[in-house]
Amino acid sequence: MTRLLLLLLTLLFSLSGPAMEEHSDFEQSSFAAKGSVFWSGDGARTAAEAFAKQSGGKTLEMTTTGRILHAITTKQTYPFVKPLWDRASANVAKNAKGPVDVFHSSEGVRLQSVWATKEYPQLIQQGNPINYHVSP
Repeated sequence: MTRLLLLLLTLLFSLSGPAMEEHSDFEQSSFAAKGSVFWSGDGARTAAEAFAKQSGGKTLEMTTTGRILHAITTKQTYPFVKPLWDRASANVAKNAKGPVDVFHSSEGVRLQSVWATKEYPQLIQQGNPINYHVSP
């Protein structure tokens, strides 16, 4: 298990630079054209994914990169994979085209969340209209 984890981390780190930006599936025009869906907070992921499936959009976790990151992320591995999540999240925001949807927990958004520190600033800088949704 440890060997597999190290192999996957090595692979992901090799994709964390320009190669990740050039070849990840969230860079494809079909992803941006169908709609980028973001989420932040407890319970918001489920609502965001349901909305994305219904509307033909995608969340980061619905991409190949997101599925791999999710598969190797545990409490023990999170400190090592967090930079990859941050990079992937920033790339999704950077490549979003047109309006995007974001689902927030009814408890609010943490000031240090990936949404607040990576995704939101990029979307605002690009001028993407943001449709806000509150999940229970």
